[in-house]
Formats: sequence, C-alpha cells, structure tokens
Amino acid sequence: MDKRLQCFTLQGVKEREWALESQIRYIKVTGGPVGREGLLVGLKSGHVFKVFVNNPFPVQLLKLSVGIRCLDVSSSRTKLAAIDEQNTCLVYDLNTKELLFQEPNANSVSWNSEYEDMLCFSGNGYLNIKSSNFPIHQQKLMGFVVGFSGSRIFCLKMNSIMSVDVPQSASMYQYLEKKLFLEASKIACLGVTDSDWNALGRQALETLDLKTAKEAFIRTRDYHYLELINNIEDRRKRGENDNVVFLADIYAQQGKFQEAAKLYKKTGQEQKAMTMFSDLRMFDCAKDFIGSGAPFDKRQLISKQADWAKSSNEPRIAAEMYLSAGEYIKAAEIMGEHGWSDLLLNLAHKVDKGDHEVLSLCGKFLTEQKQYNQAAEVYTKMGDVKTLIKLWVMAKKWEDAFTLVEQNPQFKLDVYVPYAQYLAETDMFEAAQQAYHKAGMPDAAMKVLEQLTFNAVKKSRFCDAGFYYWKLSFQCLEMAQDDPSKERDLLDKFRDYQRKAEIYYAYHFIHRYVEEPFTSHMPLSMFHMARYLLHRLNGDIPVGISKVYPFLYVVFLFLVGIYYGSFYGPQIFCL
Repeated sequence: MDKRLQCFTLQGVKEREWALESQIRYIKVTGGPVGREGLLVGLKSGHVFKVFVNNPFPVQLLKLSVGIRCLDVSSSRTKLAAIDEQNTCLVYDLNTKELLFQEPNANSVSWNSEYEDMLCFSGNGYLNIKSSNFPIHQQKLMGFVVGFSGSRIFCLKMNSIMSVDVPQSASMYQYLEKKLFLEASKIACLGVTDSDWNALGRQALETLDLKTAKEAFIRTRDYHYLELINNIEDRRKRGENDNVVFLADIYAQQGKFQEAAKLYKKTGQEQKAMTMFSDLRMFDCAKDFIGSGAPFDKRQLISKQADWAKSSNEPRIAAEMYLSAGEYIKAAEIMGEHGWSDLLLNLAHKVDKGDHEVLSLCGKFLTEQKQYNQAAEVYTKMGDVKTLIKLWVMAKKWEDAFTLVEQNPQFKLDVYVPYAQYLAETDMFEAAQQAYHKAGMPDAAMKVLEQLTFNAVKKSRFCDAGFYYWKLSFQCLEMAQDDPSKERDLLDKFRDYQRKAEIYYAYHFIHRYVEEPFTSHMPLSMFHMARYLLHRLNGDIPVGISKVYPFLYVVFLFLVGIYYGSFYGPQIFCL
C-alpha cells in the first residue's frame, strides 16, 4: 500500500491512482493550474517523480543512489533539492541532471519562494542558509524546515509550526564581495537593515552602478547621495564621461577627501580639490592645490579662510585675513560692527583716495562711533565736502561748518538751516532768526519772529513784543524790495506791525505801573502814553492789550489832581 498514490475529490470519489515501484518516503505539493496540480514524490529507492493529477503516468526527474527523506523544487522549477538517507542535502540542475553542490548534516530542506538561488536546510540543531555557490551561514534552530519565504522561515517543532525571521545581511554581503550588485539588491529586498542598504549603495556607487545605488539610497532616504547621483546622470547626459572625476566626487561625498583630491589632481582639476578643502576649512590642505593658472588663487583662499574665522566668532582674525585678501569692504564691516575705530582709520590710510566705497564705509562707522575728527579726516581724503559739512553739523561744531561754507557757499542751506533749528531749540530765537536770514529763508525768519512775538505777548513782556513787531515791520520792507509783486501786501503789513510795535511799547509802561507800584517815568509822560493808547485802540485791538489799563491810569491821575488841586486835573477833564 506504501507504493500506491491515490487522488480523491473532496466528496471522497477516487479519480486516479498511481502505482510506484518503491515505497513512498516524501511528498511535496508544488501546485499548478486548476486541474493540473503537481506533486514531488520521493521513493525509498532513490527515485524522484513528478506527478500531475491529470496525468496517469508519473514523470521521473532523478534517480539517487539512496532513499529520499525530503524534497523541494525551486520557484522556477529548474533546481531540485533532496535530502537522502545519509542526511546529505543534494542540489541538482533539472535541465542537465548535474549535481550542483551537496551539504552534510541535513534532515529537511526548503527553497526560498521569493528568490530562485537561495535555500535553507536544518540538521543537528542548526539552521543553514545557502545562496548560490557561496558558503553557508548558520544559526541555532531546533525543528524541521517546512517553508522559506523572503526573510521568514517556517519550522515544525513538536506538533506546532513556528516562523523565524532571519536577516539576509550575510547573504547580501557575499554578493557584495563579488561585486554582484544586482543580485545583492535582490537579496536586500528580502529583508536587511538600513545600514546594509547604505553599504550596498556606497559600494555600487563606487563602481558607478548608479541604478543599484539609487535604489538603495531611495530605500534609506539619503537625499545627499541621491542628489549626487542625479548630478552625475545630468552630467553624463551633457556629454561628460570622465569616470575618474565622477569617482572623485563620490569619494568626496563619502568623506574620503584625500583619495578624492588625488583623483582631482590626476584629471587636472586641482581647483575642485582646493574648493573641497576650503569648504571643509582644511586650508593647509587646500594650499597644496593652488595652481599658477587656477582662477581660484591664494587671495580667494584667504578670503574663504576669513569667512570661516568670522563664522567661528574670531572677528579680529577674520578682519586681518580680509585685509590680506584685499576684501576691504568686508574688513571694514567687521571693524565697524565691533567698534574698532583705530583699525578703521588705519584702513582709511591704507586704501587709495579713489576707493570711495571703502572710505565711505570707514567714515560712516567712525561717525556712528562719534569719532568725528577721525571721520572728518577720512572725508577730507575723499574730497567729499558735502558729507564733511553734514558731519560737522551732526557734531554741532558750527565754526568748522561755517569755515567750509565760506569756501563752498553752495552748501549754505546745509549749515544755516540746521544751525537755526539748533538755536531755536535752545531758546536762542533771535540768533535763529539771523541764521535763517543768512540761509536765504526770510519766510522761516519771519515765522521765528512771529513765534517770538506771540510768546512775548503771552508772557506779558509787551516791551519785547513791541521790539519784535518793529523788527517784523522792517523785515517786510526788505521782502518788499526783493519781491515787487507782493509790495502792496508787504507795505500794509509794515504799517500794521509799526502800529502794533508802538502800541505794545507804550502799553508796556502803563501795564507795569498798574501791576507794580513804582515807575521811573514822570506822571506827565505816563499820562501822554495813556492818552495815546486810548486814541489808538479805537479800532483793531492787538492780542493781550486791554483798554482798562490806560483808562484806570487816567482816572487815577484825575482823582489825584482833584485831591491835590494839581495841574493834571483840568487836562484830564479836557481829555
């Protein structure tokens, strides 16, 4: 009965029976299309048959010298693995019937269903994995192997099936050693760590296998390497085919800087080596690759070194290096940021007077540091009179500014206007009014006088108000001479200001007499002032003037005259 193989339907109906010549030792279901499924059958006699459910005749695949214990066929049905009674794992090529290899100490075997050239077998408490013709690698495992898919192995232990995850790193590195990157990539797809993918990508990249390297770095999301690969692909499309340069770029990306520099030098691209070392702040190494005809000369290298010193918070060293490299603007900016006025002045002495950009920067920083004399020295070297005048105005050194204006009258407004504003801010309004006159701004001068007049009236300084109105009247006469088109209006203003000047002047003494008990004027003089005011205040009364004050004075004199019988009583009566 052990020699017969029968096929039944699920309803228990026998469809077919195969009679074999020896006892059946092992059956492996290999699957197939519906109605044409197949089995592998191993006999005690050593025969291996392929049986199809729709074929009454078994197909002999191999004949071993000893009995079969276990069988499996690869996913492409081209290789057969068998375990014989001597616990030897034998692998045959089904097309040529050739024995490919054999391994001892095996009791069960299974091919990897996802990779054609990999199998595993168990025996003596170990699990053995073999890829192609490479040596096996082992790990401890108790049980019988019944399946192998990707990086997972299924084992029968006692009465249960358990799955074991095994990394494929060892198999992948076996292919890497032989530079078989395509096969190594397929193994890696079965299940390896990110570090294994990186190792695969780097080794593939060193041999310029860009496709495999790109696939590996996509897995690990290493964007730096992906950018390098895309760069190499683009350069190849543009017709660049120097693989040595590509390899040098790869070495540089991997941190093998000396090897990369040697390759750059070999291809005559010392500039790339120098750029690489300067970017790495390895300036001593970069100096070894300075060529006589290279566009990236020693000065540019020093400038790079200065940039690094600046970013490393060593500003003084950076400034000195920028000076050595001729980068005067950058040096001036560092000196200005740190307030090194002495270095700025030395730099201004060093550069040519025609280098206005550097000198202007030095002058600007010296001005911000309130080193006005040093800044003036810089602007004098430049011959920039306008900026020098602004400097003296900012420093409130008016005498120096006036001296320059005498020599350069076109800048008169730049000095006298801020000078007048300065005087006005310090309550020196009369001097401010004169400064506006010198600046040729009579309107501004009049506004200052009008403001002075308003303030004097508001503070009851009527004598000062009269004086200011008197000055305003003559100011109007001067403006009428300069502008005949406004002569009539200005003459009307002149007469109005003259009238107000006289009224305020007279009112000053009457107001003081009423407010204070004493006066230096004779009563008759005071009387005539009061009478004058009473006659002049019939029309428009200026601001701050009250008719009550002169009237009170006149009434007072009248009462005094009646009491003493003096001379003033009749005159007041006549008034």
